[in-house]
Amino acid sequence: MSALAPTLQAFFTDRLIGQKGASPNTISGYRDTFRLLLRFVQQRTRKAPSELDMADLDAPLIAAFLEDLEKVRHNSIRTRNNRLAAVRSFFSYAALRHPEHAAVIQRVLAIPAKRFTKASIGIHRSSSAFSIETRKNAEQSAMTSCNMLRWKRFTL
Repeated sequence: MSALAPTLQAFFTDRLIGQKGASPNTISGYRDTFRLLLRFVQQRTRKAPSELDMADLDAPLIAAFLEDLEKVRHNSIRTRNNRLAAVRSFFSYAALRHPEHAAVIQRVLAIPAKRFTKASIGIHRSSSAFSIETRKNAEQSAMTSCNMLRWKRFTL
């Protein structure tokens, strides 16, 4: 039997549930990540998940999986980064149990998260109602509010 299957099972039962006390949503998110990853690896390597070893999950394969998430499955960068966080968490756990795979694990842990642009939200008050707008609209709205204040001041 490979080292991957028992390590993956121990990661879920011992680490996530036992040590971390992870929420059911976190556990299901991690589960979905590894379902997708194992299915992707099976298609790429033509090996059944039960036959995979830690060395089969190398950095180029994980990077290809992350790219597949974006290009084929049309996942957002945030979703991709969440999947990467799950993979990193597993490999951090595996590093303590399988030092013989330290080189492979280190390369996987070195895969960087992708940067994304945050949509900044501005909240401002116009009369008694609150409105939430993106930065572009907030700047335009601020100019309009300024002009309205000037107009009110001159008409009073």
